[in-house]
Amino acid sequence: PEVFCSVTATADDEGPDDTPRQQVQIDVTDVCCDTTVEAFIDVGWAMVRVSDGQLVSLECRADSTDEGDECQNIADCDGAIRIRSENATCLVTLAPEVPGALPLIEHLVDLGVKVAIGHSNASPEEITDAASAGATMSTHLGNGCAQVLPRHPNILWSQLGEDRLVAGFIADGIHVPPGMLKTMIRAKTKERSILVTDAVVCAGCPPGEYRLGALDVTLSPEGRVWSQTSGTLAGSALLMNDAVANAVRFTDLTLGEALALASTRPAAYLDEVPLGTLEIDWDPEAGTLRIEAVRDGVT
Repeated sequence: PEVFCSVTATADDEGPDDTPRQQVQIDVTDVCCDTTVEAFIDVGWAMVRVSDGQLVSLECRADSTDEGDECQNIADCDGAIRIRSENATCLVTLAPEVPGALPLIEHLVDLGVKVAIGHSNASPEEITDAASAGATMSTHLGNGCAQVLPRHPNILWSQLGEDRLVAGFIADGIHVPPGMLKTMIRAKTKERSILVTDAVVCAGCPPGEYRLGALDVTLSPEGRVWSQTSGTLAGSALLMNDAVANAVRFTDLTLGEALALASTRPAAYLDEVPLGTLEIDWDPEAGTLRIEAVRDGVT
């Protein structure tokens, strides 16, 4: 199968076309609100992640005591998020109910930036307006929302039913229970579904206590990562090969379909091409997937 991945590089590493790559961290103030936003850019051909800041709902962001503010200085976004390579890709997650979010979505789209909805408590109308403004993805749908939702309408149904939105799903069986994952992928369709991990520092590590930025987190033996401050989930320890295996086990996807949700589909969403191929070992009885080798280039 083909594989798409974005790997953080060091300054002396090289991209697939032998161009130098380096990681740049930018501390930006007053990008769209009165807060500091970190942008990590793999210069050349990689991805940009803008941290939550105050572009997300404070009700749907763990361990936050900050006060919100109206998004301002939209015209500064193209200067603050400094993307100077033609091959750079930028994806920004925001909550469309935050004041000023809709013109910000339009501005980011004009810059060629993908916009996703996440950490949000938006109404159905706000979801529709965000999609009309240019938002095209739901960040880890099923999470980053209020703990208690009305049966209907709610932010999950609104995003599942919005065909202009691709949806990412954390397929660890913790963030989204197996039955819910199966139902949501059926509703969104596999053509508009992407597997994500939301993995943090303790992914692939043994159970124990870890430091996630300024946050103390615990990784349980069951694979749950939770904040010692709030007790809520704080990312995951999921690896992508396990996400693919879980998607096959939890849903009616075939192995090939699940692999596409972790490779060619996200690549297509980001207007990228696969970077190589994987050699895998799939055990259908145990439902486990092991990566044997990664090959550069598409054959």
